[in-house]
Order: sequence, then C-alpha cells, then structure tokens
Amino acid sequence: MDKRKILFRLELKRAISSIPSMLIGMAIFIGVIIGLSVISFGIQKQFNNDPSSYRVAVVEPEKNNYTGLVLQTLEEVTNGKTRLHLDEVDFDTALDGLNQGRYDIAFVVPDDFIEKMINGEDTKIDIRYGSAPATVISFVVTDMTKVATNYVELSERCFYSMREYLQNRNIVQGTEQDVALSLPFLNHLMQRSNIYYNKMLTPTDNIPFVTYYLCVGIILIFLLLGLQSSGFLSKHQLDLEKKLKASGVSATYQILARFGALLTCYSFLYLLISLGVLLFKPEYFIGTLCSYIVLLPICGLLIFVYELIENTANAILALFVLIASMGFLSGFFFPLSMLPHSFLSLSKGLITRIMLEYAQNCMIHHFNILQFLLILAHTLVLIIGTVCIRNYRFRR
Repeated sequence: MDKRKILFRLELKRAISSIPSMLIGMAIFIGVIIGLSVISFGIQKQFNNDPSSYRVAVVEPEKNNYTGLVLQTLEEVTNGKTRLHLDEVDFDTALDGLNQGRYDIAFVVPDDFIEKMINGEDTKIDIRYGSAPATVISFVVTDMTKVATNYVELSERCFYSMREYLQNRNIVQGTEQDVALSLPFLNHLMQRSNIYYNKMLTPTDNIPFVTYYLCVGIILIFLLLGLQSSGFLSKHQLDLEKKLKASGVSATYQILARFGALLTCYSFLYLLISLGVLLFKPEYFIGTLCSYIVLLPICGLLIFVYELIENTANAILALFVLIASMGFLSGFFFPLSMLPHSFLSLSKGLITRIMLEYAQNCMIHHFNILQFLLILAHTLVLIIGTVCIRNYRFRR
C-alpha cells in the first residue's frame, strides 16, 4: 500500500481516538456558551423592557404656542432608555411637586421667551432639581439643552440674516414686524420631519441576537476544541517523521495528512451540531451548513500552533491566550459596537472576524465571495507556515 495512504490512515486513526474527549469538551463548551447566552439575553431583554421614566414640570406663564411645540417635540424625541413625561403646571405646583417627589426636575420658562429670542436678547430658563440622582439629571439636562440649543442657533441665524437683508435694502422694521415675519419660520422649524429621523440600531451590527451568538458559538466551540485535541496534535515523533521524509513522504504531505485527519473529525462533530440546529432552530440549518468552510482556517490555525510550540503545556496555554485575544478583538464576547472604536480597525484583518462575518452572511443567505476567498487564503498561509516549520525542524 502506498506510504501516503498508510500515513493518512494512521493520522485519521489517531484523530478518531480523540473523538470521545472532543465530544466531552464540546458538550461542556456548548453548555457554557448556551448558559452565558441565556443570561445575556435575559439581561438584554430586561434592559430593553425597563426604560427609566422621569417626571418633568414645565412652568410657562404665558403659554406660548411655539414654546409648547418645543416641549412636545422634546417629549416625543426622548423615546430611548430615558423617557421624560412633561407636565405644564404653575410655579407653586412645580415647587411642591419637587419637594414631595412627584417631579424630578422643573423647567421655568421666563416671560416673553420667544420674543426675546427673536430680538436677540439674552434669556435663560430656570432649572430646579428634585430628588432624582445627579447622573440622571445631568443626562436629562444635557439632552434637553442640546435640543433647545439647536432651536436657538437655527433661529438666530434666520432672524439675523433676515434683519440684515432688510437693512441692506433700507427697509425699516419694528419689533412687531420682526415677530410677524419670524413666526412662519418657527412654525416650519418645529415640524418633526424637519428636526430628526429615527433609525433603530442594535449592538450586534443589525444582526439578530440569536443569529449573532449562534455564529460566535460555532466558531468558538471548534477553536476551543483545539485544547481537547492536544493529544492528537502535539505528539511529535521527529525520528519517524524524518524516516517518512527519507522514504519519499514530504513534509508537505505529512502536514496535509494531519490537516485532513483533523478536518474529518471536526466535520463529524460539525454534522452533529448542524443536526442540533435543525432540531431546535431549523431556520438556521441551511446557514449552518454553508458556514462549514470556517473549519478550514480553524484546523489550519490549530496545527500551526502545535507545530510551532513543541511543548504540549506551552502550546495549550498559547492557544488559549490566542483564542481569547482574537475572540475579544473580533467581537465574540462583546459586540464591537460596545467596544472602543479603535478595536474595529484592529479586528478587520483577523481571521476570526472574517469567519464571524462570513457565518453571519450565511445565516441571512447572503454569500460573500470576498470573505470566502479570504478564508481560503488564510488557510493556505497557515498550512504553508506549518510546512516551513516542519522543514526547519528536519534541518535543525
């Protein structure tokens, strides 16, 4: 029988003997990942369904219609985690409400607020605090100040531009005329469609929560299985390997035989996971099968690390640190939207990030040829690097 076939059968037999320990490790990893995902999903669901609500008293003696429009817009715009409920009351009611805890904050609008703003006069809103935490108050004041500031800035630009335009044409205008000309602008400015638009964003890059962590779980399980595969991957028998090379079995084929044996075992385990997905989440079954290609760089990375580091204990430790680091930078544990923006540029070239994005696209039935080619390219580079290390060991 051909020496190459014998070598592959021996490598496959050694890999198959490691399957029981791989199954145990896979069960443990799946249990841990599912447990963490359930906890995270529960926290996220509770966080989404429990927005903070605060009562705001607004004191406006003259009941100006345009000020009322501003306040109504504020109440409708604030629809995130902090929800404001605005009540228009008189000054004494606002103070009593603050003292008794019915209101968290009160805004007192001065007389002739709109007219003074139109005429360029300095006017301020009196803010009274209640019993709400200082951090909450700071967020509320900041949000409302931003909205009010935008109104004032846009209004001033329009008012002063209009006044300058009329002055350049020697048209004399009084206060009443200025107000009359400015009111249509304010009416247009305070229309909601001219102020903002809504766009819902998710921390998982607009990918459903379950889909995102299913892709993460599949990749992470097989990466961590490399720790369980140490018995197969770290048994270096240099004398036997040199004899095989002397008999015509090159280092390239030796590495390919090990790669093929590991890929065969991982394919069997991947099939088991796919059947589990079919049983519990059938809508993701096709996407899971299409994501099979991620096993290629995973197997390539594992044989590279164990070939690079001959000591088994050191190889396991290095592999664990490498998986944790690459996983963190790639958004395995926390979505990149929750991490510093600089991490996004660091993760772009990582194979773990490419695998995650490819798997996500497969789950939504979108095939990305560029990511597919990048996965194959990384696999080829890892195999070539492993062959170079094996040849270096032969010459040493």
